Amino acid sequence: MFSPYFSSGNSSFKFILDILDGMDDWVRVVDRSNSVIFINRSMERDLGIRDLAGKKCYEIMAAAIPAITA
Repeated sequence: MFSPYFSSGNSSFKFILDILDGMDDWVRVVDRSNSVIFINRSMERDLGIRDLAGKKCYEIMAAAIPAITA
């Protein structure tokens, strides 16, 4: 679900992540180098992604193409 990039004990931060994670729509957050640093549970479930550490946005979205066209 999230990369090691997200490590905070801040309860407000956790609250926001919980909201994003609870959405049915796909949500992803990428850094400036196009590395995915967060995907919500819906996207993780639909794409079958378990480990996103170091993956680029285009690698994650390439996995979505068969799911969308099926």
